[in-house]
Amino acid sequence: MYTKLQLQSACASRVDFQHGLDYYNNNRIDNFTCRKIEDTDAANVVEISATVRGTFDDYSARAVIDEGEAGSGTGRIILDTCSCPGSTEKNRICKHCIALILDYIEMRD
Repeated sequence: MYTKLQLQSACASRVDFQHGLDYYNNNRIDNFTCRKIEDTDAANVVEISATVRGTFDDYSARAVIDEGEAGSGTGRIILDTCSCPGSTEKNRICKHCIALILDYIEMRD
């Protein structure tokens, strides 16, 4: 299963993670959806999406997560996308996707 610690490690900086955590803690996630993706080789892949209320605008955030084996900590983010300007930076998960993934982890657990 993908964990909060894995997400924190995947973030480019502690600041990015903290901003996403702040968005999550301030309930800025709306229209959350989650669906299992059946047509993959992996056994436990989910697609999550939501609207995340940013400081100046609302953004569409989406992530695809391979949960890996239950209890193994082998999960990984396959894809994360967002309509915010910061999401175009390579190798960086934006704060909106971080908030989305934190919401998913909390809901799942």
